[in-house]
Amino acid sequence: MAWETLKETLMAETASLFDKNASPEHCSDLHVLSTALFARFAAEDLRKRSSDNLYGMSYGLRRFMQSWDGTSPKVRILNPNIASHGWESKATVLVALCRDLPFCTASVRGEINQRGIAIHCLASCNLEARRDEQGELLQLGNVTEEDPQRSEESLLYFELARHSELQELTELRQTIEEILGDVEVVVDDFAEMRQRLEEVHAMVTESTMIDEDYRSEAAAFLAWLRTDHMTFLGYEYLRVKDGDATSKPGLSLGVLRNRDTRGEADLEDELRSLPKAELCRRQLSFAKSRRRARVHRQVYPDYIEIKEYDQAGLVQGQHRFLGLFTADVYGLDPTHIPIVRKKVAQVLSQSGLSAHEHD
Repeated sequence: MAWETLKETLMAETASLFDKNASPEHCSDLHVLSTALFARFAAEDLRKRSSDNLYGMSYGLRRFMQSWDGTSPKVRILNPNIASHGWESKATVLVALCRDLPFCTASVRGEINQRGIAIHCLASCNLEARRDEQGELLQLGNVTEEDPQRSEESLLYFELARHSELQELTELRQTIEEILGDVEVVVDDFAEMRQRLEEVHAMVTESTMIDEDYRSEAAAFLAWLRTDHMTFLGYEYLRVKDGDATSKPGLSLGVLRNRDTRGEADLEDELRSLPKAELCRRQLSFAKSRRRARVHRQVYPDYIEIKEYDQAGLVQGQHRFLGLFTADVYGLDPTHIPIVRKKVAQVLSQSGLSAHEHD
């Protein structure tokens, strides 16, 4: 309660400074920005901060937001000081401006954590802005949805362990820009990836050249997958001709739009090494990516691979979905997950144990 009282007092003092000292064209923007951002600060993170410093910080962030064309994320890393920035911090500050999208804060935090850089404080806020055709900021807050100059934006703020040589963090800044770019293509293509999944599910259901037992279980898994059990990161289609697999770039979505994968080589290995009957049994298969995801969670994502056949039962293509299983999947009863449930039943059968035993 004491920290919350301190925060309220500090915010009131800072707001008073805006009214007293800020230029008329910036005063309203500063109120909107500080209210949105500082509301996300834990009260304890505002201790030992003065209203004068928060005033300078708010103005600095407003200046950072002034020019942005919205075509790509904007990232800056700095060691704030009074002489250069009008405010100061003992931490190195990373600030990013991007479209208002999910996964932004988590993705940036994941990259920083992966590098072992300590995060002392973080906050993010979503803002309605109005910008002219050149990307110059005209207004923050109170922008109607019908306004053609409306821009929905996210401001990310991180205080990191102090780093005196900022040039050594240039690569980090560039990587954060790339990651936020990945977030954009994943979110922009999400609906289309879901649509591809629907089409593939229909294709599997109608694959009468595949044994019913394999086909129905594959279709059930895809139906299960589309009920919010995977966060899709990318999609690609491999076309097969004369034993060669070729990715069709115009069909790729998400992070696979501009990424080379081993999908072609892996599929060609299967086509060369497995007989037709085995390829038909492997209509749906799984693979682990060799590269960590940079969107949402920094873990190795999974490929869901679905083969497409001609009427003779020969492989003519493969759909590959890249994604992260949602957190609740790892706590589900495996007997409720298609394909996995059959493997579990097989293991239990071979073990000779009863599922009702408690030994």
